[in-house]
Amino acid sequence: MIKHIVLWQFTDEIRAAGTEEVSALLRARFEELPGKIDGLVRIELGENYKAGPYDIALYCEFTTKEAEAAYQVHPLHLAIKELSAPWVTGRAAIDYEI
Repeated sequence: MIKHIVLWQFTDEIRAAGTEEVSALLRARFEELPGKIDGLVRIELGENYKAGPYDIALYCEFTTKEAEAAYQVHPLHLAIKELSAPWVTGRAAIDYEI
C-alpha cells in the first residue's frame, strides 16, 4: 500500500477571500477520482483549522507504486493540478509504502 500526502499553501488573495470555497471545489474534484483511476483506493482532502503555513492536505492510498505514478500523469489529476495552480503558492509532498 502506498500513501501519498500533499500539503498546499494558498496565495494571499485566496486566504484573504476565505479558503472554504476553493477547498470545497477541490475536495469535490478529488473525491470524483476513486473508481476512475486504477489503483487509487482512497482519497480525502481536509482544510487546516489551525494557523500554519499550509491550508489544505490531500491524503491518498494506492495499491502500488506504479498506480501512484500513473495517477500523477492521469488526465483527471492533471486537470485538477491545472485548475488549482493559480491558487497555490507553496506545496510539500511525501510518499511512503507500508
